[in-house]
Amino acid sequence: MRKSIIALGLLAATGCAKYQAPVKFSKNPGQPTKPGPYQDVEFKRPACEVVHFDYILDSEFLAFEFKDQNKVSFGFAENTILKNIGLDLSLDIKRSELSSKMTATTFLSPEMQPMFTTSQVKASEFGFKGKIDFSKVGLGYEHYSSTSLSKLSLKGLERTFGELSKEMLTKENHSEPWFTRVLELPPSSTDVDSPGHSVIIQAGYTAGVQVDDEFTVTNTVHRWADDKPCVGRHYSEVPKGDGVSVRVRVVYVDAYTSEAVIVPDGVTNEKIEQGAKVVIAQLKSIDNKKRSTLGRSVWIRSVKSKPLVIAEKPVDLKPYAKEQIRDVISLQTTKGRYYVADPE
Repeated sequence: MRKSIIALGLLAATGCAKYQAPVKFSKNPGQPTKPGPYQDVEFKRPACEVVHFDYILDSEFLAFEFKDQNKVSFGFAENTILKNIGLDLSLDIKRSELSSKMTATTFLSPEMQPMFTTSQVKASEFGFKGKIDFSKVGLGYEHYSSTSLSKLSLKGLERTFGELSKEMLTKENHSEPWFTRVLELPPSSTDVDSPGHSVIIQAGYTAGVQVDDEFTVTNTVHRWADDKPCVGRHYSEVPKGDGVSVRVRVVYVDAYTSEAVIVPDGVTNEKIEQGAKVVIAQLKSIDNKKRSTLGRSVWIRSVKSKPLVIAEKPVDLKPYAKEQIRDVISLQTTKGRYYVADPE
């Protein structure tokens, strides 16, 4: 079974059910949002125990401020009302500033107490001076990306994510090594776990997975407060039964998933289950260089920003910011650290 299934959302539901729509995850799950890419996945256990991503990222533009030669401020600020950009669509800027905030949250973290571990940073970037034409800003991302505003916002997001990733890396160094989960078991693998039978794991070449990489798969049990999966407090995740593990080897790699087969010395009487924990056993060396870990997935859950009012028309900056956050994280992908797990 070779198909790409993208780790995008988190369904706060229990039992065995077809995926309907992701929800904004919180201790009190919100209302369903848009449908995700799990329509063809049948969940045999609570979906939050199956769908895996390492970080949920929430970002916000706190201020996008410009000062002209008369020291009049335009744009928006965190706690201040600023003047809107006028009908002439042109300003002689003497000072510009972008302030943004990012929060990275891990779900089902190794510490388990509390349920979430969070890194949060705020950062500001000062940018261009001179004449600027605001007429392109509201014409779409392609036009926006050619403006000085775009360059400033990109630098600001790079600075903010750079500071955030330092905190994330610090916590990772004191945390559990890289892991993911089994997303699906092809029909041929549901009767018995024997050599050649396969599993679909939630990591692909964007995470750095290569053909012939080997992983250890262990069925686990999650313990929730009040027996309310995905809603109640998550207390622990422990090996199921005798904790017997199965060794698998990757035979096919897609962008966000991989197919791995059970190797002969990995046979067990215990069947692999959906949501089983997958950890690194041995990564194939590349150009005689040993590898010890893989990239961690980031789901961009939300982007917040006030509109930039230009010629009495509000311009929504959120889609622009999300595209730029993708660009910022893609730079980390080339370093093997993080990758966006919800491409559109």
